[in-house]
Amino acid sequence: MILKRGKIFLSTIALTIGLGLQACSPTEKSIEPDKEPTETISDAQAKADETLNLDHVNPLRPTRFTVEIYGEIAEQSASGKPQIILLPGLASSPDVWDATREQLEATHEVHVLHVNGFAGSDVGQNSEPGSLFEIAKQVSAYASALEKPSIIGHSMGGLVALMVASQEEAPVSKVMSVDVLPFFSVLINPMATEKNMKPAAVEARDKMLAQSDDEFADSQKAAMKRLTLSDEDAAIAAQWSISSDRAAVANIMYDVMLTDLRKDVSKISVPTTVVYAFDQATGFPKNAVAGAYQINYAALQNVDLRMIENARHYLMMDQPEAFAAEVSRFVAE
Repeated sequence: MILKRGKIFLSTIALTIGLGLQACSPTEKSIEPDKEPTETISDAQAKADETLNLDHVNPLRPTRFTVEIYGEIAEQSASGKPQIILLPGLASSPDVWDATREQLEATHEVHVLHVNGFAGSDVGQNSEPGSLFEIAKQVSAYASALEKPSIIGHSMGGLVALMVASQEEAPVSKVMSVDVLPFFSVLINPMATEKNMKPAAVEARDKMLAQSDDEFADSQKAAMKRLTLSDEDAAIAAQWSISSDRAAVANIMYDVMLTDLRKDVSKISVPTTVVYAFDQATGFPKNAVAGAYQINYAALQNVDLRMIENARHYLMMDQPEAFAAEVSRFVAE
Protein backbone atom coordinates (compact mmCIF):
# COMPACT_ATOMS: atom_id res chain seq x y z
CA MET A 1 0.00 0.00 0.00
CA ILE A 2 1.33 3.45 -0.91
CA LEU A 3 -0.03 6.64 0.62
CA LYS A 4 0.86 9.96 -0.99
CA ARG A 5 1.00 13.07 1.19
CA GLY A 6 1.47 16.52 -0.32
CA LYS A 7 3.47 18.76 1.49
CA ILE A 8 31.34 -3.59 19.82
CA PHE A 9 32.88 -4.64 20.78
CA LEU A 10 30.73 -1.73 19.73
CA SER A 11 28.49 -2.40 22.62
CA THR A 12 25.67 -0.05 21.66
CA ILE A 13 25.06 -1.98 18.45
CA ALA A 14 25.97 -5.34 19.90
CA LEU A 15 23.22 -4.91 22.42
CA THR A 16 21.15 -5.88 19.47
CA ILE A 17 19.83 -3.67 16.80
CA GLY A 18 17.06 -3.12 19.24
CA LEU A 19 16.47 -6.77 19.89
CA GLY A 20 17.54 -7.46 23.42
CA LEU A 21 19.78 -10.29 22.32
CA GLN A 22 21.25 -10.29 25.80
CA ALA A 23 17.99 -11.88 26.83
CA CYS A 24 18.29 -14.40 24.02
CA SER A 25 21.96 -15.36 24.19
CA PRO A 26 22.95 -18.94 23.32
CA THR A 27 23.19 -21.58 26.01
CA GLU A 28 24.62 -25.08 25.96
CA LYS A 29 21.18 -26.49 25.23
CA SER A 30 21.11 -28.46 21.98
CA ILE A 31 19.16 -27.18 19.03
CA GLU A 32 16.18 -29.34 18.24
CA PRO A 33 16.01 -30.33 14.55
CA ASP A 34 12.32 -29.52 14.29
CA LYS A 35 13.05 -25.91 15.14
CA GLU A 36 15.13 -25.42 12.02
CA PRO A 37 13.51 -23.08 9.48
CA THR A 38 12.00 -24.75 6.45
CA GLU A 39 13.98 -22.38 4.23
CA THR A 40 17.71 -21.94 4.75
CA ILE A 41 19.59 -18.67 4.49
CA SER A 42 21.24 -19.83 1.27
CA ASP A 43 17.82 -20.70 -0.20
CA ALA A 44 16.45 -17.30 0.71
CA GLN A 45 19.56 -15.52 -0.57
CA ALA A 46 19.24 -17.32 -3.89
CA LYS A 47 15.72 -15.98 -4.14
CA ALA A 48 16.93 -12.50 -3.29
CA ASP A 49 19.47 -12.69 -6.09
CA GLU A 50 16.52 -12.64 -8.49
CA THR A 51 15.61 -9.17 -7.28
CA LEU A 52 15.21 -7.59 -10.68
CA ASN A 53 12.96 -10.38 -11.99
CA LEU A 54 9.69 -8.55 -11.44
CA ASP A 55 7.34 -11.03 -13.11
CA HIS A 56 5.65 -11.81 -9.79
CA VAL A 57 6.27 -8.48 -8.02
CA ASN A 58 4.38 -5.30 -8.79
CA PRO A 59 6.94 -2.72 -7.63
CA LEU A 60 4.27 -0.15 -6.82
CA ARG A 61 2.18 -2.61 -4.81
CA PRO A 62 4.70 -4.08 -2.36
CA THR A 63 3.50 -6.81 -0.01
CA ARG A 64 6.36 -6.65 2.51
CA PHE A 65 6.05 -2.99 3.49
CA THR A 66 3.87 0.06 3.05
CA VAL A 67 5.05 3.45 1.83
CA GLU A 68 4.09 7.01 2.60
CA ILE A 69 5.33 9.69 0.23
CA TYR A 70 5.97 13.23 1.43
CA GLY A 71 6.81 16.43 -0.36
CA GLU A 72 5.51 17.53 -3.73
CA ILE A 73 4.77 14.45 -5.82
CA ALA A 74 6.38 14.97 -9.18
CA GLU A 75 4.27 13.73 -12.07
CA GLN A 76 7.46 12.94 -13.89
CA SER A 77 10.25 12.68 -11.35
CA ALA A 78 12.84 13.56 -13.99
CA SER A 79 11.44 17.08 -14.05
CA GLY A 80 10.58 17.23 -10.36
CA LYS A 81 12.29 16.75 -7.04
CA PRO A 82 14.99 14.14 -6.46
CA GLN A 83 13.65 11.05 -4.74
CA ILE A 84 14.90 9.47 -1.53
CA ILE A 85 13.88 6.28 0.30
CA LEU A 86 14.08 6.03 4.11
CA LEU A 87 14.25 2.56 5.70
CA PRO A 88 13.83 2.00 9.46
CA GLY A 89 15.57 -0.74 11.40
CA LEU A 90 14.39 -3.98 12.94
CA ALA A 91 11.20 -3.58 14.96
CA SER A 92 11.32 0.17 14.39
CA SER A 93 8.66 2.63 13.34
CA PRO A 94 8.95 4.95 10.35
CA ASP A 95 8.56 7.66 12.99
CA VAL A 96 12.30 7.27 13.60
CA TRP A 97 12.67 9.29 10.39
CA ASP A 98 10.27 12.12 11.31
CA ALA A 99 12.98 14.76 11.71
CA THR A 100 14.81 13.59 8.57
CA ARG A 101 11.60 13.56 6.56
CA GLU A 102 10.76 17.10 7.71
CA GLN A 103 14.31 18.16 6.81
CA LEU A 104 14.08 16.77 3.28
CA GLU A 105 10.49 17.11 2.11
CA ALA A 106 10.89 20.72 0.92
CA THR A 107 13.58 19.68 -1.54
CA HIS A 108 12.94 15.96 -2.09
CA GLU A 109 10.18 13.50 -2.77
CA VAL A 110 10.56 11.40 0.39
CA HIS A 111 9.43 7.76 0.39
CA VAL A 112 9.19 6.48 3.99
CA LEU A 113 8.83 2.71 4.39
CA HIS A 114 7.03 0.88 7.18
CA VAL A 115 8.05 -2.78 7.25
CA ASN A 116 5.09 -5.11 7.78
CA GLY A 117 4.99 -6.56 11.27
CA PHE A 118 7.03 -3.76 12.84
CA ALA A 119 5.71 -1.13 15.25
CA GLY A 120 2.08 -2.20 15.20
CA SER A 121 1.64 -2.84 11.48
CA ASP A 122 0.03 -5.98 10.07
CA VAL A 123 2.64 -8.69 9.65
CA GLY A 124 1.52 -10.15 6.33
CA GLN A 125 4.16 -12.63 5.13
CA ASN A 126 7.02 -11.17 7.16
CA SER A 127 6.77 -13.78 9.90
CA GLU A 128 8.26 -16.32 7.49
CA PRO A 129 11.95 -17.35 7.44
CA GLY A 130 13.95 -15.49 4.82
CA SER A 131 11.79 -12.37 5.02
CA LEU A 132 14.83 -10.07 5.16
CA PHE A 133 15.72 -11.08 1.60
CA GLU A 134 12.15 -10.74 0.36
CA ILE A 135 12.03 -7.24 1.85
CA ALA A 136 15.28 -6.38 0.06
CA LYS A 137 13.87 -7.78 -3.18
CA GLN A 138 10.80 -5.59 -2.97
CA VAL A 139 12.75 -2.50 -1.92
CA SER A 140 14.90 -3.02 -5.00
CA ALA A 141 11.83 -3.44 -7.18
CA TYR A 142 10.27 -0.32 -5.69
CA ALA A 143 13.46 1.70 -6.25
CA SER A 144 13.61 0.43 -9.84
CA ALA A 145 10.19 1.97 -10.47
CA LEU A 146 11.53 5.38 -9.40
CA GLU A 147 14.21 7.52 -11.01
CA LYS A 148 17.45 6.35 -9.37
CA PRO A 149 16.53 7.45 -5.84
CA SER A 150 19.05 7.78 -3.07
CA ILE A 151 18.46 5.56 -0.04
CA ILE A 152 19.10 5.90 3.69
CA GLY A 153 18.70 2.90 5.98
CA HIS A 154 19.17 2.56 9.73
CA SER A 155 20.41 -0.69 11.28
CA MET A 156 18.57 -3.54 9.51
CA GLY A 157 17.39 -0.93 7.02
CA GLY A 158 21.02 -0.07 6.35
CA LEU A 159 21.76 -3.72 5.68
CA VAL A 160 18.87 -3.83 3.19
CA ALA A 161 20.22 -0.68 1.53
CA LEU A 162 23.61 -2.37 1.09
CA MET A 163 21.94 -5.45 -0.41
CA VAL A 164 20.04 -3.31 -2.91
CA ALA A 165 23.14 -1.31 -3.85
CA SER A 166 25.33 -4.39 -4.30
CA GLN A 167 23.38 -5.61 -7.33
CA GLU A 168 25.04 -5.52 -10.72
CA GLU A 169 22.66 -2.80 -11.89
CA ALA A 170 21.81 -0.99 -8.69
CA PRO A 171 18.49 0.90 -8.87
CA VAL A 172 19.75 3.60 -6.49
CA SER A 173 22.07 6.56 -7.05
CA LYS A 174 23.76 6.57 -3.64
CA VAL A 175 23.47 4.99 -0.20
CA MET A 176 23.69 6.04 3.42
CA SER A 177 23.91 3.14 5.87
CA VAL A 178 23.40 4.18 9.48
CA ASP A 179 25.07 2.38 12.40
CA VAL A 180 25.36 -1.09 10.93
CA LEU A 181 28.25 -3.26 9.82
CA PRO A 182 28.00 -5.48 6.73
CA PHE A 183 27.99 -8.51 9.06
CA PHE A 184 26.24 -7.88 12.36
CA SER A 185 27.49 -11.06 14.03
CA VAL A 186 31.13 -9.92 14.19
CA LEU A 187 29.92 -7.81 17.13
CA ILE A 188 29.15 -11.06 18.94
CA ASN A 189 32.15 -13.04 17.70
CA PRO A 190 35.03 -11.33 15.84
CA MET A 191 35.68 -14.63 14.05
CA ALA A 192 32.04 -15.01 13.00
CA THR A 193 31.02 -16.76 9.81
CA GLU A 194 27.53 -17.57 8.59
CA LYS A 195 28.22 -21.21 9.42
CA ASN A 196 29.59 -20.89 12.93
CA MET A 197 26.94 -18.34 13.93
CA LYS A 198 23.98 -20.47 12.88
CA PRO A 199 23.51 -22.27 16.24
CA ALA A 200 23.55 -18.92 18.05
CA ALA A 201 21.09 -17.43 15.57
CA VAL A 202 18.71 -20.40 15.87
CA GLU A 203 18.74 -20.27 19.64
CA ALA A 204 18.40 -16.48 19.82
CA ARG A 205 15.36 -16.72 17.56
CA ASP A 206 13.80 -19.57 19.49
CA LYS A 207 14.37 -17.95 22.87
CA MET A 208 12.75 -14.73 21.69
CA LEU A 209 9.74 -16.67 20.44
CA ALA A 210 9.51 -18.56 23.73
CA GLN A 211 9.46 -15.46 25.94
CA SER A 212 6.24 -14.44 27.61
CA ASP A 213 4.87 -11.04 26.67
CA ASP A 214 6.15 -9.60 29.94
CA GLU A 215 9.61 -11.11 29.47
CA PHE A 216 9.83 -9.78 25.94
CA ALA A 217 8.70 -6.31 27.01
CA ASP A 218 11.20 -6.23 29.86
CA SER A 219 14.05 -7.31 27.58
CA GLN A 220 13.21 -4.61 25.04
CA LYS A 221 12.98 -1.89 27.68
CA ALA A 222 16.37 -2.90 29.06
CA ALA A 223 17.96 -3.05 25.61
CA MET A 224 16.66 0.32 24.48
CA LYS A 225 18.07 2.04 27.54
CA ARG A 226 21.48 1.03 26.23
CA LEU A 227 20.71 1.89 22.61
CA THR A 228 19.70 5.50 23.31
CA LEU A 229 20.97 8.23 25.61
CA SER A 230 17.64 9.44 27.00
CA ASP A 231 15.02 7.54 28.97
CA GLU A 232 12.29 9.22 26.92
CA ASP A 233 13.71 8.00 23.61
CA ALA A 234 14.37 4.56 25.08
CA ALA A 235 10.71 4.27 26.05
CA ILE A 236 9.61 5.30 22.54
CA ALA A 237 11.92 2.79 20.83
CA ALA A 238 10.91 0.04 23.27
CA GLN A 239 7.24 0.58 22.50
CA TRP A 240 7.94 0.25 18.77
CA SER A 241 9.59 -3.09 19.43
CA ILE A 242 7.00 -4.36 21.91
CA SER A 243 4.19 -3.57 19.47
CA SER A 244 5.93 -5.48 16.66
CA ASP A 245 4.98 -9.00 15.60
CA ARG A 246 7.25 -11.33 17.56
CA ALA A 247 7.64 -13.92 14.79
CA ALA A 248 8.63 -11.23 12.29
CA VAL A 249 11.20 -9.75 14.67
CA ALA A 250 12.64 -13.13 15.64
CA ASN A 251 12.90 -14.51 12.11
CA ILE A 252 14.32 -11.33 10.60
CA MET A 253 16.77 -11.11 13.52
CA TYR A 254 17.86 -14.63 12.55
CA ASP A 255 18.33 -13.50 8.94
CA VAL A 256 20.35 -10.46 10.02
CA MET A 257 22.64 -12.56 12.20
CA LEU A 258 23.46 -14.84 9.26
CA THR A 259 23.85 -12.27 6.49
CA ASP A 260 27.50 -11.53 5.73
CA LEU A 261 27.90 -8.76 3.15
CA ARG A 262 31.59 -8.05 3.78
CA LYS A 263 32.56 -9.39 0.35
CA ASP A 264 29.36 -8.33 -1.41
CA VAL A 265 29.93 -4.65 -0.63
CA SER A 266 32.82 -4.77 -3.10
CA LYS A 267 30.14 -4.87 -5.82
CA ILE A 268 28.72 -1.50 -4.79
CA SER A 269 29.64 1.14 -7.34
CA VAL A 270 27.44 4.03 -6.18
CA PRO A 271 28.70 6.55 -3.59
CA THR A 272 28.19 5.12 -0.13
CA THR A 273 28.24 6.88 3.23
CA VAL A 274 28.32 4.98 6.51
CA VAL A 275 27.36 7.04 9.56
CA TYR A 276 28.01 5.40 12.91
CA ALA A 277 27.81 6.24 16.59
CA PHE A 278 30.47 6.55 19.24
CA ASP A 279 29.76 6.86 22.96
CA GLN A 280 32.80 6.98 25.22
CA ALA A 281 30.64 5.81 28.13
CA THR A 282 30.77 2.32 26.63
CA GLY A 283 34.45 2.15 27.55
CA PHE A 284 35.66 1.31 24.06
CA PRO A 285 38.37 3.55 22.56
CA LYS A 286 37.34 5.75 19.66
CA ASN A 287 40.05 4.28 17.42
CA ALA A 288 38.79 0.75 18.13
CA VAL A 289 35.26 1.65 17.05
CA ALA A 290 36.55 3.46 13.94
CA GLY A 291 38.84 0.51 13.19
CA ALA A 292 35.98 -1.96 13.31
CA TYR A 293 34.15 -0.02 10.62
CA GLN A 294 37.29 0.39 8.52
CA ILE A 295 38.07 -3.33 8.66
CA ASN A 296 34.55 -4.57 7.96
CA TYR A 297 33.95 -2.13 5.11
CA ALA A 298 37.44 -2.66 3.66
CA ALA A 299 36.10 -4.25 0.45
CA LEU A 300 33.95 -1.22 -0.33
CA GLN A 301 36.13 1.18 -2.30
CA ASN A 302 33.77 4.11 -2.62
CA VAL A 303 32.85 4.55 1.05
CA ASP A 304 32.86 7.58 3.34
CA LEU A 305 32.92 6.56 7.02
CA ARG A 306 31.45 9.24 9.28
CA MET A 307 31.41 9.09 13.09
CA ILE A 308 28.88 10.93 15.28
CA GLU A 309 30.12 11.25 18.83
CA ASN A 310 28.14 11.20 22.08
CA ALA A 311 25.53 8.98 20.47
CA ARG A 312 24.33 5.41 20.62
CA HIS A 313 22.50 3.22 18.13
CA TYR A 314 19.54 5.57 17.64
CA LEU A 315 21.93 8.37 16.80
CA MET A 316 19.32 10.40 14.91
CA MET A 317 17.48 10.69 18.25
CA ASP A 318 20.59 11.17 20.41
CA GLN A 319 22.28 13.81 18.22
CA PRO A 320 19.61 15.18 15.86
CA GLU A 321 21.59 18.23 14.75
CA ALA A 322 24.75 16.28 13.98
CA PHE A 323 22.74 13.64 12.13
CA ALA A 324 20.85 16.28 10.15
CA ALA A 325 24.18 17.76 9.11
CA GLU A 326 25.32 14.37 7.81
CA VAL A 327 22.07 13.97 5.88
CA SER A 328 22.50 17.43 4.35
CA ARG A 329 26.05 16.56 3.36
CA PHE A 330 24.91 13.24 1.85
CA VAL A 331 22.12 14.67 -0.32
CA ALA A 332 24.29 17.60 -1.47
CA GLU A 333 27.08 15.39 -2.86
